[in-house]
Amino acid sequence: MITRLLAESAHQAHQHVIKKDRDAYTTPHASLKAGNYGKPGSKRRQKAGAKPVTFRSDAAQPYDDRCLS
Repeated sequence: MITRLLAESAHQAHQHVIKKDRDAYTTPHASLKAGNYGKPGSKRRQKAGAKPVTFRSDAAQPYDDRCLS
């Protein structure tokens, strides 16, 4: 029983990490599409579109009791 609960909580934590990764890629693309970085061809839009999504090497997913719901 305890191992099953631990496995389910680990699974849920993995889902949160995957969701954050997905949002990290989706948000800039949606902002470009919505025109939040200016008109097509503008310097600001080209700069934003050329920048790859990066993650900090020391970044972490917060984990506490609220993740277990």
